[in-house]
Amino acid sequence: MRKRIFLLISVVSFALIGCSEKESFEPSNESQNTTNVPIVLNTDKFFNADISTRATIESLSMIDTLGVFCLAGKKTTISGSENAPTPNWNVTLDSANFSTTTHGKYWNNIPCTVDAGSGDLEVQNKGWYAWYYPITSWYAYDFYAYYPYRKTHTIIRNVENRDTTYQLGVDYQIDGTQDIIWGRSEIKSDPFAYSARYFRNISDPTVHMKLEHSLTQFQFYVLPQEKNGSFEAIKKLAVKKVSMHEVATNLRLIVADNNQNGNNRTGHIQPIDNTRGDLELKGFNGKTVSPVEFKTQIVDGVETAVEERIGDCIMVCPDATEYYMSMVLCLKDDHDSEYYSEKLMTIKLNENKPFQAGKIYKIYIKVSGITEIKLNAELADWIEADDNDNLNFDIN
Repeated sequence: MRKRIFLLISVVSFALIGCSEKESFEPSNESQNTTNVPIVLNTDKFFNADISTRATIESLSMIDTLGVFCLAGKKTTISGSENAPTPNWNVTLDSANFSTTTHGKYWNNIPCTVDAGSGDLEVQNKGWYAWYYPITSWYAYDFYAYYPYRKTHTIIRNVENRDTTYQLGVDYQIDGTQDIIWGRSEIKSDPFAYSARYFRNISDPTVHMKLEHSLTQFQFYVLPQEKNGSFEAIKKLAVKKVSMHEVATNLRLIVADNNQNGNNRTGHIQPIDNTRGDLELKGFNGKTVSPVEFKTQIVDGVETAVEERIGDCIMVCPDATEYYMSMVLCLKDDHDSEYYSEKLMTIKLNENKPFQAGKIYKIYIKVSGITEIKLNAELADWIEADDNDNLNFDIN
């Protein structure tokens, strides 16, 4: 049987609509510092799917709390902006010093919920925030969103050639079941995007955002193989456990980075340290996978193999060129009789290309019996792949 890579690009986007004028979230006693131009955010909605027990985020109904930042970006060319303070993300906007704090975090990690039907964004914390753009328009602001929400974040200040740049990061510890999402406002060439002056010159006052998956997802399938012309040997077995090993578990999502010198890491997720762990494939209910039996079917009088998915998925940090997995087989009628992989199996693309964020890689494992384990993988370049490109391992 031909061995293939199967790659499915998973694209995530949904609607996130910000507060409108009718909600009247104008800061108390500070109206003289803001315009009548409201901040409105919007993205495309997730597609509808039966995802009530899935780990991956595929619908607005799965979002509980989303974090949103509005950060001062580049200075505009408006008169006076050349003398305005340089953007500093260690500064947070506050009502007492509004005019002197607009060059930092204009929205500081606002926790939001999203109405699954309308896509309207609702703020959980009704504390003081500026819901309108500043009058000055000294800065072009950028918007960033991420999920799952964290109460704390990290600001990293870098000094390079006398230029100061900042990264804003959110940290996670993963076990393979979390789906981490990131998004930002659409990048515009207009030096006033996004500011009050920008929206006075266009008819649509909306900032459009696109959200996407930050991790790499692996799905696992088994495909029974004949042994001595028969499927009888494999029918006695079941897959009890699938694991990935030596996986980076302490990660940092770079929500925003204002470095303009080619080292910008906005939207990337990366290991914080050298901590590595083993991740076990879970079922769609988040619990241990029940043993999956090998199945066949009769087609035109001939018995053929049926591919069977194992559990849900494992989501890991992207950009590695190799990942490692193992599996445990058991007897179909005696789950305590276990048979382990003799060595770790390497998941690897040809030409040592890295696995990418936001993509699903389907791993097909061929099994014919338990007397001898052999591994064989022929990997096609997934950039050139079209239809059924599957990553396969032969276990004979």
